[in-house]
Amino acid sequence: MANDGVEYSEWLKVLDEMESNLKRTAQDPEWVASAQREWSEPAKLGPMPLDLAGRARSIADRQQHTIRELEAERAEVGRHLDALRTVPIVARGPRYLDATG
Repeated sequence: MANDGVEYSEWLKVLDEMESNLKRTAQDPEWVASAQREWSEPAKLGPMPLDLAGRARSIADRQQHTIRELEAERAEVGRHLDALRTVPIVARGPRYLDATG
């Protein structure tokens, strides 16, 4: 039974870290780019306790939502960059972009 308590506690730590990363991503999207890494289930953790499954699903759903938001933002930035690429490059002198007219 003590082992179950240890595994439960470890799963809580994993879920806490995932939620913390999710919150940090929402507060600072640039953090995502600086923290790119693959997540893998911690070794020797054992199966997730059933009573934590709802929390894990909620985290996964919020991660998917965040991924969709970040992909939409990336697409928008891409469109902005495409628009900027259409502006002719002038060799000399000041460069202005008329964003209102």
